[in-house]
Amino acid sequence: MKVIVDAIACDGYVKCLRIAPTLFRMNDRNVAVPIVEGELTPGQLKLAEMAAKMCPSKAIHLID
Repeated sequence: MKVIVDAIACDGYVKCLRIAPTLFRMNDRNVAVPIVEGELTPGQLKLAEMAAKMCPSKAIHLID
């Protein structure tokens, strides 16, 4: 699985960064950007799932 962020949907709440600071960073427009571009490890996947669930904008998605 990989994690992606819909930059248009992201409203910069920063919840993903609080949940998974090793997976996300905020760019200069205050939009979340995934740090890990490849396949996620099981631990990273768990964090990404929690971040996606807690994202108020539903901007975080997991894809195969």
